[in-house]
Amino acid sequence: MSFNDGRSNSLRESKIGLTVLMILFVSVAGSRGLATRKVGDSALPPVHAAGIELRALSPLPLSPASQSLPFHGVASCNLGYIAGRKFGPGDETVSSGVVGLGGWVVDEVNHRVPSEANLVFFDDQAGQGFSISVTNWLTRPDVQDSHGGLAAFRKPGFVEEADLAYLPVGRYHVYMTFNAGNWTYTCDNGRFINLIHGR
Repeated sequence: MSFNDGRSNSLRESKIGLTVLMILFVSVAGSRGLATRKVGDSALPPVHAAGIELRALSPLPLSPASQSLPFHGVASCNLGYIAGRKFGPGDETVSSGVVGLGGWVVDEVNHRVPSEANLVFFDDQAGQGFSISVTNWLTRPDVQDSHGGLAAFRKPGFVEEADLAYLPVGRYHVYMTFNAGNWTYTCDNGRFINLIHGR
């Protein structure tokens, strides 16, 4: 065997080794990227499987004082599910009555899950809003991992049932608010529902 033959064999083996390493790198990077992209978009666990007994909360009208509070916008939440399906890119049409909602929220400013949060339904045309408290918190390992794995972010997920039967029909902007210190934060994913009478 000549020196050149040995060199070409070693080059071939090196190329094979590099190819294997690249495949491993791409698959690992891809799986990590997939995990990152799935934050706020993974399947909402069934309520009963999550061990949570829900009661439908009736949204309460927002007082004029609460509507005039200065809000600080943040992007640390996702209202991802309504009525057992993912929120689409456009408006979701729902019948008045009990509607399930789910998602997650973290307070990145104070590095914790808010102790109190609200889902707000605001009718821009009528200029009136309603809210329910978020009370049923769930673990969301995908969200926790994407926020540095902090123990304080262990239960950022939530599911709630809102009884919308007493809300006037109309188009509602749905977003979240939470308080931290002396500030009220709002987190808005651009979710809208068209509330209609029961079909």
